[in-house]
Amino acid sequence: MEKIDQLLNNLTGGKYDFVYKSAVLDSKTGVCTIEIFYKDGTILTQADKEKCNKALAETLGNYKYDIHYTKNFLSEGTIKTFVRAYAKSNYVSVKLQVNSVELGKSNLVSLTIAEEQEQYVKSQKILQDISKALSERFMARFNVVANYQPNMIDFSVIEKQEEPTIISEKVISVTDKKVLMGEEIEGDATYIRDSRNSGVTVTICGKIQDTKMLWTKPKVKPGQNAKDVIDYFKRDVPTSERLEAGQKPYYKFKIQDFTGEIDVFAYPKQEEQEAFASIFETRSAIVRGEVKDDNYFGIHIRATSVSECKLPDVWEEKIDYKKEKPYYEFVKPENMEYTNQVGLFSMFDAPKVAPYLANNEIVVFDFETTGLKPYEGDKIVEIGAVKVINGAIVQSFRTLVNPEMHIPEASSAVHKIYDKDVVNAPKAAEALQDFYKFTRGAVLVGYNVNFDYSFLMTQGKQAQYNFDNKTYDCLDLARRSVKGLKNYKLGTIAKELGVSLENAHSALADTIATAEVFIKLADNIK
Repeated sequence: MEKIDQLLNNLTGGKYDFVYKSAVLDSKTGVCTIEIFYKDGTILTQADKEKCNKALAETLGNYKYDIHYTKNFLSEGTIKTFVRAYAKSNYVSVKLQVNSVELGKSNLVSLTIAEEQEQYVKSQKILQDISKALSERFMARFNVVANYQPNMIDFSVIEKQEEPTIISEKVISVTDKKVLMGEEIEGDATYIRDSRNSGVTVTICGKIQDTKMLWTKPKVKPGQNAKDVIDYFKRDVPTSERLEAGQKPYYKFKIQDFTGEIDVFAYPKQEEQEAFASIFETRSAIVRGEVKDDNYFGIHIRATSVSECKLPDVWEEKIDYKKEKPYYEFVKPENMEYTNQVGLFSMFDAPKVAPYLANNEIVVFDFETTGLKPYEGDKIVEIGAVKVINGAIVQSFRTLVNPEMHIPEASSAVHKIYDKDVVNAPKAAEALQDFYKFTRGAVLVGYNVNFDYSFLMTQGKQAQYNFDNKTYDCLDLARRSVKGLKNYKLGTIAKELGVSLENAHSALADTIATAEVFIKLADNIK
């Protein structure tokens, strides 16, 4: 029988560079799951996929099978990044530079290593080890060779990444304080972002939202059930009855500054109740209390003092933003070999480009993250982006990101990115430095763009990069342009428009699908 990858490559003219990865037979169901890699920078069209499946069905005969096509993110930039990170992690004393990567039949990786370390490198079989690591990671054979150069003192031709320095201390000064509960609060407030450690007493300030008055449980005698005293869950129980049953009012509200938000619980004394009732009209406050963390309420503050206050006129974090660098240092964009162009035009006609695409450079982007709340400390773990110029996808930008924290199992179950995958990846400040360069002057497009943009703004500020781009929501465009769908998930709208979506919840795969959808619908942008 002809080899599977050879069969598919012959069938499609070799444009996808299919590589057979594995076949696993489930003895209970009798179904054989086949996984096949195809080349990064290409779009596996639905027509080609169906053609391949039909050929495999004829070749495999009566076997039951399930075929998975997985994009293999194999590029010069990806290989260089991996080799540098692997060497830095495993051979920290070796001075090593990646000169070139030739992908193809040879997959040749050329290094330059300090001449004085030649004997050590050969005795430890470091080149063989790097070759093995590459093969295991990218499911292909690699040849790693080295040129040993004398007098290699330092490869740091690019200046060292400077430490972020934020102008002024991370405090907020407020004025016109009016005590509502507890004592007058002296001093300044800290950022909410920096005030989330359980057991610590903090002072924060911000805008007040979602204020609610709640009631404690009634007092009960030994052996008595609270519900026997009063039905305290009912909303229409008169205040006099609640007070008679021993219930006390308390308040919950959300306080938000420019770095995040947090819930506050306040228990004013009886003599403070009248003054504290004005919290419903209060727009801003300064709060002092202890940070708590429990399974029911999560991270919150139990207030000891609350005052109305006037916030600063300039309500933003003061950051000394960095400028765009003239080069890519950690993540280098790759030119796209775009084989489909989503069927917008035939190869014999001049392309019809929507006015919005002709007049704007577009960067479509997507993040995979540790969770859903950047203001509460969730981080980016993968960046995927493509650049669209004159209606064509011309470049891609992809990298894993080390969040410097544990990736929760629930998040890994969605995007299949685990702690071990990001150990050698660039940190957020490094990846965002290059992403900032990639996005300059472009409109940022995403599917439900506000979610990803909230992470970009939060971690961008922390890295001192001001992503002040205009944004456009492809989800909103889809809802306005295509009517009658049961839902508007990316997979649903992609299927409706004939766009292939492989490897959903992979940042780059989602980005390419979003870009194709956006290009198809761009004529509807007024």
